[in-house]
Amino acid sequence: MLSVFPAHVAEPDQRNRAFFTGSLIGGGIMIIILLLGILVLGNTYTRIALYPSYELARRIEVADFLKNIEVIMAIMWFLSLYFKTSLYYYATVSGLAQILELKNYRILTLPLGVIAVTFSLIVYPSIPYEQTWDRDTWIPYSLLFGLFYPLGLLIVGKIRVKHSASLSK
Repeated sequence: MLSVFPAHVAEPDQRNRAFFTGSLIGGGIMIIILLLGILVLGNTYTRIALYPSYELARRIEVADFLKNIEVIMAIMWFLSLYFKTSLYYYATVSGLAQILELKNYRILTLPLGVIAVTFSLIVYPSIPYEQTWDRDTWIPYSLLFGLFYPLGLLIVGKIRVKHSASLSK
């Protein structure tokens, strides 16, 4: 969100308020779902279940007319997965176009799409492999791309600003 959102909202006050409000609403929903999972399913089952929120939705039954809520949960998951993937893809394509100083990012959509599909088949061939990868590799990987890479970009940006300021004097 931080790579796409600031570029498309003009006023900083509006941007900050919208981002803060969205973060609060999303965090509140996550806390409610976590609490419901622990209260209904129990601490142990919530911790070991692959998808505890789906199991929670599967157990909801109100009278005889409100059943199969897990279908609604699955539809919400697919929709959120679609939008999240689209947002990540757009951020990747537009960011790479900016790095390569291209005027139009659309040139990169097909090659990066092919690379993304191929990469998705290689990275997660099965669910047990995904669980092992998440347990063993996710923390160093996320530290590299979530902390060190942005920190490196920030440092390079500061150096470039200081260097351009010293050249303009």
